[in-house]
Amino acid sequence: MNNGRRAAAAAALSVLLGSGMVACGPKDDAKDKAAGSAPAAPASASTSSSPTPEPKELLKQSREAATKVKSVRVTFTVDVDGKPMTGEAFEDRDGNCIGWIHPGDQDRIEFVRKGGTTWLTPDGEFGKSVQKLGGKTMKIAADNTTAKQLTGFCETGLQILATGGLSNAGAEVTATPGGAKDVKGVKGQAFKTADGTEFVVASEGPAYLLSTTSSTPTKVDMTYSDFDRPVEPVPPTSGVIDGAPILK
Repeated sequence: MNNGRRAAAAAALSVLLGSGMVACGPKDDAKDKAAGSAPAAPASASTSSSPTPEPKELLKQSREAATKVKSVRVTFTVDVDGKPMTGEAFEDRDGNCIGWIHPGDQDRIEFVRKGGTTWLTPDGEFGKSVQKLGGKTMKIAADNTTAKQLTGFCETGLQILATGGLSNAGAEVTATPGGAKDVKGVKGQAFKTADGTEFVVASEGPAYLLSTTSSTPTKVDMTYSDFDRPVEPVPPTSGVIDGAPILK
């Protein structure tokens, strides 16, 4: 793993965790948050004739709904030095994580994290460039520095749901209505803060946070779906090599 890729991954994570989009919030030191692979599912639909709550109230409802969420899929695009870094992680509260990361103009890396182990499968030339890995999967301890850099956003989805609409100091942000907006087929209500950050909260069913978009200090787009779907990571069983000598 070259230093450029490590730096790009670390930069993306710092943006996701430190942007004005959400408060960093306390981390769960006992368990990593994780992701899995399951088909997308909209929030449960339920019609209501009640007026739309004020932005602060709806964002508060979204944080309350987040306390009951056991898993979520987070998909993101973040600008890193003018190049988009994309990724996806389906995470749960038990430390399971399945997803992928595509660092800008570099090759995509798929990963599975279960318990204290991470499996990383790079594709294309990336795989060949790491000691001629040739598409094999690297098995490595989840607390390995590079593994943490490449899968660290697995720990942000549930965290962001729990802190959406709060400043880093824990205060509620001021937001103005932005109108109705659907996210992946789920009806939502958009709100914008003074710095231009947009939140979209489900307007039907549980008040889940559906998406966040920020352009300060850099452009970050994130969507949240597959709430409470089971996360069932299946580590690769063939073509697996020890990643410790490679990912030092």
